[in-house]
Amino acid sequence: MGPAISFANEMLGENKDITIGLIPCAWGGSPIKVWSPGATYFNAHPYDDAIQRTKIAMQKGVLKGIIWHQGEADNDSLKSKQYLQELVLLVQRFRKGFSNDKLPFVAGEIGYFNKRNFINAVINRLPGELPYASVVTARDLVDKGDHLHFDTPSARELGKRYAKSMKLLQAK
Repeated sequence: MGPAISFANEMLGENKDITIGLIPCAWGGSPIKVWSPGATYFNAHPYDDAIQRTKIAMQKGVLKGIIWHQGEADNDSLKSKQYLQELVLLVQRFRKGFSNDKLPFVAGEIGYFNKRNFINAVINRLPGELPYASVVTARDLVDKGDHLHFDTPSARELGKRYAKSMKLLQAK
């Protein structure tokens, strides 16, 4: 249902000799403010949990990049004004925590089918603020009828877009 499998398949391409591990750390509906050290969201710690899971995975593999799809909870005229600053800080924390200041980070736009869209313009400013960062578009993707979540074909397409962008960043 999500973009993960199409992302992994697109990253592999014809090279079936490598293994791609994905570390799911999503927290549906989470605002960016809970993606900071020690922050709590429904009795969990999204940032701290993501760091912990990733460090465990790094015992057996190499972290090659982060794909980020979040923003619906911050998609209003007030919260979106602080979003870029918080997103830049988050990426810097990830890079410092994983000792890689060139760690590729690909953010995705939220669906254009949302009734109001304040956040995409903000997300699209990220590459101008940070090196090794890019944004994938959600243009032309459709929702599953709820004006919030991508339908399955659109989620798969989003995964392919993440992979294409990630490959470009990794080639730098």
